[in-house]
Amino acid sequence: MATYDKFIEALGAAGVVVPRMDIYAAMERRVIDGFYANAIQILQLGLAEVVKYLVHPMMWWGGVYVNLNLDTWKKLPGDLQKALMETMIEKERKWEPLYDQMDREAIAKLKEKGVKEIKFSPEDEKWFVNLALSKEWEDILKEDPVNGERLRKIAFPK
Repeated sequence: MATYDKFIEALGAAGVVVPRMDIYAAMERRVIDGFYANAIQILQLGLAEVVKYLVHPMMWWGGVYVNLNLDTWKKLPGDLQKALMETMIEKERKWEPLYDQMDREAIAKLKEKGVKEIKFSPEDEKWFVNLALSKEWEDILKEDPVNGERLRKIAFPK
């Protein structure tokens, strides 16, 4: 995925696009050495048989976004705008702890299947995550400097 390309390159690796449903065969045949997916997806797609290691930290968790055209948003009644905003905030607060629990359970199941979990030291984890984020923000700011900077200020207020 394009999301990971710059990060993978920064790690000194070469990325290859493999459709999700072809990962098993690609791993089994050693066409690829690894892939990006969370523990839940590894279980759901039956990939535990071809996965030897699960590398942490987890990042780039998927999410659900509701995007509306600004003109459309402005046409919505105020009470509906408020209800949508409150619902999304509530869902986000509930989802994060639920996802953490599901991830821990999936990791435990993968370990039962012989997958070894690799965790970085705190210093290496910080470096790894910062590298990933900096590469992502580079792309966002290159694509749309004005809105990218606005978004970054919202995501990382000082």
